[in-house]
Amino acid sequence: MITDLKIKSYIQNKCIFRAKTDTDNNYVLQFCPYGGKGPTKDSPIIDLILNQNNELISHSIELKRGLYDVYVSVLKQVEPEVDFCDTEKYHKPLMIGEKYKIYLVKEEVECYGEKGIHIKLESKDALMENKDIYYRILGKQIDLKKYYVPSNSYKVDFFVQGVDETNIIFDVENPKFEIIEQ
Repeated sequence: MITDLKIKSYIQNKCIFRAKTDTDNNYVLQFCPYGGKGPTKDSPIIDLILNQNNELISHSIELKRGLYDVYVSVLKQVEPEVDFCDTEKYHKPLMIGEKYKIYLVKEEVECYGEKGIHIKLESKDALMENKDIYYRILGKQIDLKKYYVPSNSYKVDFFVQGVDETNIIFDVENPKFEIIEQ
């Protein structure tokens, strides 16, 4: 099956993909919104045709910016209609276009007599949902507990008591986001 899948080019929603494979088959890819139930009859389909050195290159396809699960199938025939089988999900989701940026501001403040950190998170392009972003609090020992930022919003604003700026780290669960610290 396909061992590596990347976007070769992305211009105004038009994508061309490049893939490496360990077989000499031709493949069909189906793109579904990330976390969905799998391919449907309306899922965008592209066929990747084998090139030299077990490298596949797609035709141009139009996909909106976002995160997709990719389903890979062996292409059996093209005429009179496309026929494929042996479908399996590609091992990781694929971001089409650049990642959505989340801007993070941390400032040490005092709230109701307690010292801590005031956190501001903002995304200008995409809604941040529960379990998209989490933080960890570091102390004398690393606390392996994840604290999810509770939100379904474009802006999040909250206070964490009893920590300083260097003892709180943010990360994303959803690979469509990247955090930009300001």
